[in-house]
Amino acid sequence: MSLKSIYYSVNHILKNKNVNRTKALLNYFIWQLIKIFNFFPQKIKVSNSIIEIRNKKLSLEGGTKIYTQGMYDFNNMSLIKFLLDSGIVYMLDIGTNIGIYSIIASEAITSKVYSFEPHPYTFDILKEQIRLNSRSNIFPINKAVSNSNEMVSFTNDAGSSINKILNQTTGNSIQIESCKISDFCNENRVSPEIVKIDVEGFELDVLQGFGNKLSEVKVFLIEISENHDKVHSILTDHNFDGPYSFDFKLKTFSNYSTSKSIEDPVYLNKNFIQNLKEKFGLKI
Repeated sequence: MSLKSIYYSVNHILKNKNVNRTKALLNYFIWQLIKIFNFFPQKIKVSNSIIEIRNKKLSLEGGTKIYTQGMYDFNNMSLIKFLLDSGIVYMLDIGTNIGIYSIIASEAITSKVYSFEPHPYTFDILKEQIRLNSRSNIFPINKAVSNSNEMVSFTNDAGSSINKILNQTTGNSIQIESCKISDFCNENRVSPEIVKIDVEGFELDVLQGFGNKLSEVKVFLIEISENHDKVHSILTDHNFDGPYSFDFKLKTFSNYSTSKSIEDPVYLNKNFIQNLKEKFGLKI
């Protein structure tokens, strides 16, 4: 356990106004003991679901946030669940990892959640989370999402949350299948209404693969780690407002600030904003 990881975890807890910070810090100490003595697997209650952390590797890759803070992205996770509970059907979780966003979204029983996780090891864990929670409305897809339908090189760190597409093959890379969202949605008759994107720098490639399906998206939750200006431009050029932060307790969207928010920015389709205000009772 490095000083950097300790700082990151403790700082995230202290910045998260939606958790009991004292309890979360105590849980952080307990979690370190669990890791030291290798008390795995651990089943953790999150919202109305169970997330299983099966080994020490996964405890480092998101397990800490889940154990200490539960719904660690409380506002964004609550927004997704609220909208799906209120009548929106489809969610695309692009870069699912072990599946916490998908599992929480699937608590809305009428939702249909399409979960894209390309790494085979992590994909198996995702399927186990789905089985553990008996969710028949999550559809796991063992593909990357990009701007082409082809085989691509992918980093191969089993259990890592930051595996990503590579521009060239390396000694420790694997070949995985990628797809364009436009083709996937047309083939499966899916409308990408809510989309969460967490793809370690390939946000632009993912958006380029949406084609005319971009107009069907109502809400984007997107981690922008590279090409920020280009990602922002493609969204605003296609009728999206943002970036916003969402406060679930106040039911309010406000201008996004990287210095204030620990959650990913939200972009809203301008054609959906009036519905958010009138039908869903949200403030913008």
